[in-house]
Amino acid sequence: MSLLKPASNAAASLVLIGLSGFGVAGLSGIGHRWVDILAQFTAPIVVLVEVGDAPSDRLDEVLAGYPNRAVMGRIEDPSGRALSIVASRYPIQGKLPSFRDDLAAIGAVVETPIGAVNVFGVHLTRPWPYQYQWGQINQVMALTARREKAAPHPTIVAGDFNSVSSARIGRQIQSDMNLSPAPGFPGTWPSRLPAFAGITIDQVYRSPDLALISRRIGEPTGSDHYPVVTEFTRAKP
Repeated sequence: MSLLKPASNAAASLVLIGLSGFGVAGLSGIGHRWVDILAQFTAPIVVLVEVGDAPSDRLDEVLAGYPNRAVMGRIEDPSGRALSIVASRYPIQGKLPSFRDDLAAIGAVVETPIGAVNVFGVHLTRPWPYQYQWGQINQVMALTARREKAAPHPTIVAGDFNSVSSARIGRQIQSDMNLSPAPGFPGTWPSRLPAFAGITIDQVYRSPDLALISRRIGEPTGSDHYPVVTEFTRAKP
């Protein structure tokens, strides 16, 4: 979830909240709960990954006030839906390039007060031994290819990477994509633990033309992941 607003120094800033595991909460009360959560941040741009059946059935309620949306994922599937969404109060120019590459991700170009921004919402597979050893590596290669096909706008890549930023996958993202992670404390998973005891597998990466202002953990949402709240501004030339 992203919020763009005037900063105190009169430069535009961007607050981004990554939300994972959005299908975990039950149907009862989810609409009102999420409307309240989004209203707390007054966020013009929302990024959601792993959106399951219950919230998918009520997206117009959950995302009330976000008329511009880019959606990718299994709309109808016997195993249940798992959508990735960029929703915005600002205009969306269009979706970013995607391929048949086994990567669960959505990308959109959003017109913001700081100009066009490429926004990716990503969900990487779990690491070995839960999945084949090179699964995450292949998915990062696919993400890199998608970014290379996109216009060279400032870029935010947020979501559930199932990896800390200092591990192999995090280092691959930083070296191959020239992106920097937001700090990893407090942790984001599992939300049943206090955040200080968690592991940060939900990351927010930025391109060099964006500077990090702050990063924090949001209130629990019903997911097994905490939301990550990050604020950015344009980096100095």
